[in-house]
Amino acid sequence: MFKRILVAIDGSANAWRALDQAVSLAKCMRPEKLGILHVRPSLATLAYSFGLDVAASPYGTFAERMVAEMQEMESRSQALLYEAEERARQAGLEGVNVVRHAEEGSVVRQILDVVRREGYDLLVMGSRGMGRAAGLILGSVSQSVVANLPCSVLIVEHRDSNEG
Repeated sequence: MFKRILVAIDGSANAWRALDQAVSLAKCMRPEKLGILHVRPSLATLAYSFGLDVAASPYGTFAERMVAEMQEMESRSQALLYEAEERARQAGLEGVNVVRHAEEGSVVRQILDVVRREGYDLLVMGSRGMGRAAGLILGSVSQSVVANLPCSVLIVEHRDSNEG
């Protein structure tokens, strides 16, 4: 049914559950491709989060700090993607082309771009589990993606350990 499955990960418990679901689906359906996507913040987002008055740091200048942070985030992104691929392989996923996508920028925009560019027909992603009311107030990556997605989507629901 699905020939190309994409799973979006961020290192959270919900993202790992989404990866597990995507791998289970891939083992049953044998798609031609399983994509694993991680989106790291852009330089503009990082600069905004630090503010422009970051004088008290071990780095000499703001620019040096940004370069060091961007390099660290890229390294973490690659490590996260590698770990996800290894988890998929260790779960017994064989005969499926596993592709890693390391992107930078807006999470929603990058997910949509990768889905369109690579022709994925199913996106699997975790839910943060905020609930409907909090999602309406705070917004939600999964809600924004679903509203604009040109393919099917599976949102892996957050489950509290106390729930049955």
